[in-house]
Amino acid sequence: MKLVDLKKQGFMTSRKILVRKDVADALKRAKEFLPKGHNFKIWSGNRTLAEQRELVERYEKYLKKEFPKNWYNLLVRYTGGREGLKVKKFSSMNHLSGGAVDLVIVKRRKKIPMGNFDLSEKDNLNYYEKKKSLNKKEKEMRDNRRLLKKVMRKVGFKSYNPEWWHWGYMK
Repeated sequence: MKLVDLKKQGFMTSRKILVRKDVADALKRAKEFLPKGHNFKIWSGNRTLAEQRELVERYEKYLKKEFPKNWYNLLVRYTGGREGLKVKKFSSMNHLSGGAVDLVIVKRRKKIPMGNFDLSEKDNLNYYEKKKSLNKKEKEMRDNRRLLKKVMRKVGFKSYNPEWWHWGYMK
């Protein structure tokens, strides 16, 4: 599997982020559908099994402290949990295969409002679609998530709905 560095591909990243070449190519195509002045900021791509294990362990400690009653469900929802590390063959659409990215849309290098990462139902990609009454800020986040869905799906990415920021690409 050939991995490429997204920073060298013209994407905003805070560090070296690797993904499969087909994922990088699809991101380039998706970027063409963004409005002028917009780009993607990507903070996660390929992870080794060791990196994923470390992430799960760190996250487990955090969740046990912050959400003692629901930590296990949150751990499975956001990382796949420890059981997810035992899978023999990883999906071509996840981080372990270099087939997934976590990203936001930025305008002139600043994140546009899309919502936070607050470990609640608000993280769901379609949360603001289902809510009956929206204030101005929520309408903006809904519209920005719609833009993200439109450009990512147009080039073949699939969403992981519990996390609006997580997108996988199937060859």
